Amino acid sequence: MKGKWSEAELVKIEAEHPFGVAAAEIVTLLEVLGVRFSEASLRKYVQLDLLPRSVRVGHRGRQGGSQGQYPTEILRQILEIKKLLSEGYGIEEIRSKALLIRHEIDHLEAHVRQIFDAMERALAAKDDAIGREQCRRELRDAMGSATDLIQRLRAVEGRRGSGTRVRSVGNDGQKAG
Repeated sequence: MKGKWSEAELVKIEAEHPFGVAAAEIVTLLEVLGVRFSEASLRKYVQLDLLPRSVRVGHRGRQGGSQGQYPTEILRQILEIKKLLSEGYGIEEIRSKALLIRHEIDHLEAHVRQIFDAMERALAAKDDAIGREQCRRELRDAMGSATDLIQRLRAVEGRRGSGTRVRSVGNDGQKAG
């Protein structure tokens, strides 16, 4: 289906890019779907606060340098923006819609993931094996709670009617375009 990945495919892409994706990769991944999108459009959407800014990630080695990485969830956001634009929504309408809430939930999920990853690394260095295992159990419980919270937030956000276009009502009680 043109312009649509299955949820399983999106999860796989997100797992393959745990530290994010570069602008060029975003364009390439969208091309696979037949979705026209350029790096210039990406920059424009970021400037309009429709998409998150990239984070500079350093590369090791003599000529490693750094590269801007966007959270992998950005692919979902771009597809949603393109869909809303094709349905006739304007940029301001999109900006005020649930997309921003979704964006915040995506950020929350990414930050929670970073915190748990950092805690796992810290636990790996812990000398006390018994204490380490107890901490790991508690961390697994906390991860389960965090995952549940994020899923519940997404469910509430999805039910709040974000798919319906709000039309104003004129003085005569008729719906206006």
